[in-house]
Amino acid sequence: MVRQKCSGIRRSYLAVGLGQSFGVSPLHVTIAMLITEQIGLLLSPVIPATHLGLSLLNLRVDEHIRHSMTKIWIMSVCALVAALVIGTIPV
Repeated sequence: MVRQKCSGIRRSYLAVGLGQSFGVSPLHVTIAMLITEQIGLLLSPVIPATHLGLSLLNLRVDEHIRHSMTKIWIMSVCALVAALVIGTIPV
């Protein structure tokens, strides 16, 4: 759990630095990451609920990821667009 949290912190520093090089506020980069990251957790093989659900359905992790990746990506983009429309992430 701690290892995953540290990895997320390093990733956010990298994304914030990259955003700053393009003139994007660190707050806006962080908000965008938080909105879309929660959807991506549904695919993560390190989440116990994922393993529980897959074992109940007799599926493998690679099958789940292959089947769900495009749907999850579309949901993530829709959430980001919705955040832009309602003003959570100012343009």
